[in-house]
Amino acid sequence: MFDLDDSVTAALQTAWRSAAKKYLHRENVVGVAIGYRWKGGIRQKRLCVRVHVAEKIGTSALTSADLLPRRQGNIILDVVGGQFQPIMAGTCNTFGVRTARAQAVQPGFSVGPLAGDGGTIGALVRARIAQR
Repeated sequence: MFDLDDSVTAALQTAWRSAAKKYLHRENVVGVAIGYRWKGGIRQKRLCVRVHVAEKIGTSALTSADLLPRRQGNIILDVVGGQFQPIMAGTCNTFGVRTARAQAVQPGFSVGPLAGDGGTIGALVRARIAQR
């Protein structure tokens, strides 16, 4: 998934599991994932736990019980508004729908102009251990 040392990976997974248990039951929360935080349209360097909500609500409109903390353990917690659908390996959630938009690009997605010939995005997967 990401090229990280074991302690960072363990901390991310622990924070992700904890956040999922604590927040997925909430009405507005639609997903919890590990990913990069984006700030002002710029991807930040560190991974965080991302809590996806159907609609982002300003902190002034939330009760203290509804507010999410800034961190889950030592890991930054980022609240992301909008639809959330995890992309699993080997699936294409927009298959057959040429004009659909997806949150992340995946091999096999059609690219190019709508009125012309396009192509698809391919991928090269390389095993880290075998170097092939």
